[in-house]
Amino acid sequence: MTEPLAPPRPLRVLCVLRVWVPALVLFAAATVLLNWRTVRDLNTQRPAPEPSTLRYAGVMTANDTLAFSFHLTTSTEAVKRGTVYFPLSDFDCPITFLVPGGLLQWATGWPPIRVINVFTLVAVFLNGVAAFGLMRSGGAAGPVAAIAAVGYMAPNFVLYSQHMGHMNDVQVQWIAFTFWGLLATVRAGAGWWPAVGLGLAMGLQLLSSPSFALYLAYVALPLFAVTHWCVAPRPRPQLLGLALRGTVAVAVALAVAGAYLFPRMGAMPGRFDVPGPSFTWNHLGELFDPAHPTLFVGVGLFALGVLAGRWCCSNRSPAVAAALVTMCVATLCMLPAISGTPYWALREYAPLFDRMRVPTRFIPIVILMLLAPISWYLTASAERRTWATWGYAALLFLALLCNWLLSSWVCGYVIEQPPAKFNIVLPLAPPGPR
Repeated sequence: MTEPLAPPRPLRVLCVLRVWVPALVLFAAATVLLNWRTVRDLNTQRPAPEPSTLRYAGVMTANDTLAFSFHLTTSTEAVKRGTVYFPLSDFDCPITFLVPGGLLQWATGWPPIRVINVFTLVAVFLNGVAAFGLMRSGGAAGPVAAIAAVGYMAPNFVLYSQHMGHMNDVQVQWIAFTFWGLLATVRAGAGWWPAVGLGLAMGLQLLSSPSFALYLAYVALPLFAVTHWCVAPRPRPQLLGLALRGTVAVAVALAVAGAYLFPRMGAMPGRFDVPGPSFTWNHLGELFDPAHPTLFVGVGLFALGVLAGRWCCSNRSPAVAAALVTMCVATLCMLPAISGTPYWALREYAPLFDRMRVPTRFIPIVILMLLAPISWYLTASAERRTWATWGYAALLFLALLCNWLLSSWVCGYVIEQPPAKFNIVLPLAPPGPR
């Protein structure tokens, strides 16, 4: 029996465009709808919802919008001189923001807050593009992958980061691009180009946020790769080939980010203590609190994630197993940094990790590793039936719609109040002397 012939190249390109073009249109529309208040007034900072300010005051105290605006203006002056500027500060003020932002401000003369808002809109769009690519690479059907990618575009974490001026944290697309490259690299028969793509994504992640880069390098990427290899059917990819491709990826990442890393390594910030409980995951209820600035996941997505986990146990899909294991460990890494927890172990034994200070910044990895298995599970459940595929996409959309309607970070209205036992209220400053 002869092997079926591959379709001609023009036909393959047409098939790709038929999937990608509608998805890109959807991401553009979702960018506007999920950020309608920003689009309506580009010269105003995204406001913080009152419930978040009252219940999670601790995470609202270090607003760095003015600092990022200052560095943006300095970068604009550097662009005029034909140079690249980046600060060696205690926080990540990324080149991936300062260079394009400086070029935009130089070309338009816009005020910094408008540049920050426009940059956020572009980042939100790219968040969807990268997540869609990862989910399609894992086998998700186009409609399901597109809806799941929209869920990754603007969770509370990204909208809160925009309010705080943290242009390093709104760029969670580099996390998704990195996993997309990794998934292609660890597959049997992978060539060198996926490793180059992985290295490019990781290099841009280093230029965007060294903090996220450490979370990926120490936890997420090794866990994903090892789990994928262990669950993959025989013959598994040879370890020597994987190691060589990994070496190529590391070399490319260092080539991309080396000019930034070398001076930063020579001026590292001091050791940080992890702040109060608002910056860590303290109980299950925080995942279901729509006002939480970072940890909100929602009941619908949580339930679909449980179903995807059950499906994985019976189907042993390497990509799904790798994503679920990575999600579970990343979730545990958000626990307080007390003796015996994963974050404590990383700070004690992983080089440079004692400079990290916010465990909840693992949440973009958690959300991505939750949405991806859900998209693969729903696609497999549809069994290639078109009507079922669109039905499951609609189900996922309803779960996300509930999140958007409930979250005051998205809709701007207070619809739901969590029970009192879910509340965390921290003072903005310690009380003065009696």
